Amino acid sequence: CSACVAGTYSPSAGSSSCPMCVAGSYNSASGQAVCTSCPAGTFNANSGSTSSSSCSLCAIGTYNPSALGASTCSSCPAGKYAATVGSTTCTDCASRLGSPGGSGICCPDGSYILPSSSGCLQCNINSYSVGGAVCSSCAAGTYATLTGSTACTGQVVSTCPAGSGIVFNQFGCYLCAIN
Repeated sequence: CSACVAGTYSPSAGSSSCPMCVAGSYNSASGQAVCTSCPAGTFNANSGSTSSSSCSLCAIGTYNPSALGASTCSSCPAGKYAATVGSTTCTDCASRLGSPGGSGICCPDGSYILPSSSGCLQCNINSYSVGGAVCSSCAAGTYATLTGSTACTGQVVSTCPAGSGIVFNQFGCYLCAIN
């Protein structure tokens, strides 16, 4: 019998087959009975790997808690974040902060983050955010006059009051014509 080569293993003594190490593991030496699992915070998508360098760190916004090897890292769920590469857990966002999931940061109320962004962006006029995850459009009949709003308020004004003045409606601010 010849020894199984790196990237494979011998499941039992005298075995004539040498299966490849599964994704999430590697084997850097010949003649081994088992493959070595990639550590927590890493992953390896390829089978038959021959080096620990095939275990890649989980990206920001993702994690892997298992020390038993993984072929992928999982995205952090909404309301949690992983700020560093190689994370084994996701951290809860603090009160009045949020994350859409798969993120490395949390954002305050009135803002949002795109998963690929490294900062928070304020919600536009006539939209709002509670929990900093995503901005939602104001419902019909309400408005938000400032960027970074946390709520929509007011009623739609369909006609201008007698005289002149600034009126707010679901489309923003406008100056009424003098009657």
